[in-house]
Amino acid sequence: MSISFARAAALALVVVLGCAVKEQGRPPAADSTNGRLLTVYVAASLADVAQVFADSFRVARGVATPRLSVASSSVLARQIAGGAPADVFLSADPAWVAWLDSLSLADVISRPAVSNRIAVFVRSDDTYSEAFDLTSFGRVVVGDPSHVPVGVYARRALECLGVWESVSPNIIPAADARAALQLFRLGAADAAIGYRSDATFAGTNAAAYALPYECNPGIAYAVASVKGSPDPELARDFVAFVTDVGQLQDWEHYGFEVIR
Repeated sequence: MSISFARAAALALVVVLGCAVKEQGRPPAADSTNGRLLTVYVAASLADVAQVFADSFRVARGVATPRLSVASSSVLARQIAGGAPADVFLSADPAWVAWLDSLSLADVISRPAVSNRIAVFVRSDDTYSEAFDLTSFGRVVVGDPSHVPVGVYARRALECLGVWESVSPNIIPAADARAALQLFRLGAADAAIGYRSDATFAGTNAAAYALPYECNPGIAYAVASVKGSPDPELARDFVAFVTDVGQLQDWEHYGFEVIR
């Protein structure tokens, strides 16, 4: 084989490979998803079930999988109020959706028929009972009670139990519900307070004890399409999809309590 022929063959191979790479890395054609993409702001404790909804929505509607932005409901609501490009807001506390509505930033608002319970997470290799004394722990991590929904709910529950004043000096505030459990998993606290639905995220070495129903702080959820969305029709459709009774089995699968 001559040198010139070898160079020509190599050049042809590079061109072929280059075309193959471009084809593989090319985004889906616009008509395969109608070119429609939603950005959904999701409370951290809802991240897993929201991803299921996003994937199901893609299949059901033939659009791109909605992109999730995850943080505390309080942080996300403030970002939306500051002009962040959200199409839908899925909140762990209806109060933050109501706040956006008061600013004329919420379009269609709905509530899924689900609730939750506050639970205390402890090491599974220790021995506790349902009646353990939360005041006996050293460091207790929870979402910041000043604004993070799980922390607000936890404070209400502990006030109902009459132990808030004793426990609050030991509380380590975290950015959101999942961040609190992550700190617990890393050994930064002796116990964590979170949602019972997050028991799986807490890890196999954690045991969850739900607080009594009589001190259930009335946990509720809300979802809203955001005014100013480039695709308000699709955003409203996602709100209806998430709150449809057909999705209740997914909520229940991820540990949420369906309101019958």
